[in-house]
Amino acid sequence: MTETSRGTRPDRSSFENTEVYDRVGEGSGILGGMLGVWRSKSAKEASSSFLEFADNGTKGIAFVVRQTDGKCLLTFDGRNYPFTGPTLPDDLTLSATRTGDRSFEMTEKIKSKPIYKASYTVSDDGKTLTVVGSPARVVERTKAVYVRQ
Repeated sequence: MTETSRGTRPDRSSFENTEVYDRVGEGSGILGGMLGVWRSKSAKEASSSFLEFADNGTKGIAFVVRQTDGKCLLTFDGRNYPFTGPTLPDDLTLSATRTGDRSFEMTEKIKSKPIYKASYTVSDDGKTLTVVGSPARVVERTKAVYVRQ
């Protein structure tokens, strides 16, 4: 199965992302056998993803996602903080807790219900950030590695 997403970023530039899935397990039903479990096989994004972390003036961070102009000022106390941006839902929040000197866990929520949870870890040399996570109620995890710019 192939999923293609097209849209417009906050800066008014367009994007097209494509993800290819393989079926894992049985499938049947409507839409030519759409029902079943699918695993991501490959993904092609229109441009690189950027995450930005900055000091927020407290004992936390400013988390910025450039593609969505999303920003959240949060501390590592496990409480929910608004994650805002022109294309983000009004009730989207983030919470974070430290798990080590160079790592933390962050949970995305909509209306206080978890939708995604991930662990963020900076390498010993500080050059890469590894993010391992999964959507709520999903066993398989995703992994992304970012290189410091």
